[in-house]
Amino acid sequence: MIFKNYTTEINNKKIYIPNWEINNGENWAVLGNNGSGKTLLGQILEKYDCSTVTGYVSFEKAENLLEEERLKDDTDFIDMEDPGTLVSTYLTNHNTIFNINEIKDRGLRYLSTGELVKVIILKELEKKPKYLILDEPYDGLDIESQLILETLISQLCDSEITLILILNRERDIHNKISHVAFIHENRVTLTGLKDEILSSESFSKIRHFSGIIPQQLPGVKKINSNVNSLICFINVSIAFGDKKVLHNINWNVERKEHYKITGPNGSGKSTLLKIVSADNHQAYGQDISLFGMKRGSGESIWDIKKYVGLVSSSLQNDYRVSNSVLSVIISGFYDSIGLYNKPSEIEINIAKDWIKLVGLEDRENSPFKELSFGEQRIILIIRAMVKHPDVLIVDEPCLGLDQVNREFVLLLLDYIGKNGETTLLYVSHRVEDYIPSIKKELHLIPTENGSIGQIKETV
Repeated sequence: MIFKNYTTEINNKKIYIPNWEINNGENWAVLGNNGSGKTLLGQILEKYDCSTVTGYVSFEKAENLLEEERLKDDTDFIDMEDPGTLVSTYLTNHNTIFNINEIKDRGLRYLSTGELVKVIILKELEKKPKYLILDEPYDGLDIESQLILETLISQLCDSEITLILILNRERDIHNKISHVAFIHENRVTLTGLKDEILSSESFSKIRHFSGIIPQQLPGVKKINSNVNSLICFINVSIAFGDKKVLHNINWNVERKEHYKITGPNGSGKSTLLKIVSADNHQAYGQDISLFGMKRGSGESIWDIKKYVGLVSSSLQNDYRVSNSVLSVIISGFYDSIGLYNKPSEIEINIAKDWIKLVGLEDRENSPFKELSFGEQRIILIIRAMVKHPDVLIVDEPCLGLDQVNREFVLLLLDYIGKNGETTLLYVSHRVEDYIPSIKKELHLIPTENGSIGQIKETV
């Protein structure tokens, strides 16, 4: 691929590439901050050379696939749950680099984020592409899958495939990547040998968080101080049909007792968190108490949700309504997807203060769906915090974030853990995404009867 003074428009945004050559034998990493145009650039690269086959894997592609599966969902018409397209049907070649035996008979829309990314990578490799573009491939993968992907990338770098990694983190640049490009404000500003670009002064200036977290976060704390035991599971077991997910989980979370929740993809982390956020009906019939309320004792899901703030890939996928950034944040006061109540002036001002805190004042009235994946994630984090919940569930909060925003989010979450009254439940497959205020870990270990829980102190 050769670009010289190339300008194009995609999604009403102009991308400018003054001078960039991608030659045979080179493997590239593309870096850029959130909203810089990385994903748009990936879409351009995918379609630029019509004479060759280019594979492309991204979260946006995963979202589109899930949307197609939702549209084909016949559950309401066949009087049973429609699994949709099975993994075994979606993939042609079943001799894969990833172990998919446990998910091959599952529908695509029932896969975790990491599982879906693995499946899409396998699908793109079936095309035998000349170029393969992987947009944030490590995000959402458990540690075992990250190691497998790292080995795959090493093999691809040594193959005839030209690999292009679109990344937020420098640490994700594989040691066999030879070249780096940097995009800023929809313009490719730096291209060249990896070591030269990463050591340049111009690069380092825009890739480090230099701000501070304010001592007083916006909003008013509303904590149910009469209850100290926020979450209590006694011998909780969950299954979906023949699929056993959780087995005899015993877990008690006291106020300000922050937990990191770990386990491989498919071990039941999302299921467990959906029980806490009242998004899983199988909590009924189990010995579960949330915020002093025994599940099944007459409480509504809204009685639970008012104490919970939530950030997850599922929520981001589901938030498809056409609302402005400001409206999305305000909806956090009402635990709704979309804003259907007239907000108070106080709620509006709190939301605006949070927007100012994260530096997105200029996007306040922009449609949420037009934001980059990383910007959407930041907005959903502050949506979850506007009401200062008793429990804040953050499922892969740094997924899709650039280096600067990742540092900001980790500092913000640590500040909340140390200084606020909110209890953190934190999921991340990234060892480097460490939050010092979190001292406990619930580790889910898969067994034939579903995952069991092991509680330990964090290292």
